[in-house]
Amino acid sequence: MSYWLGTIEEATEIKFFTEDKFPKLTEWADNFVNCQAVKENLPPRDRLVAFFRKRFGNA
Repeated sequence: MSYWLGTIEEATEIKFFTEDKFPKLTEWADNFVNCQAVKENLPPRDRLVAFFRKRFGNA
């Protein structure tokens, strides 16, 4: 969820969860996405951002 949400935020240029409002959630999301086992199984970020930009356009 954290990876997908981050790519949606990047694609739409809308920040849903800010570090100052949700420090524990953003810390967890960063730790999760940076885990080597998780990284190896995630789709390429640039392709996912392109997909969401096409899907959501200028939200």
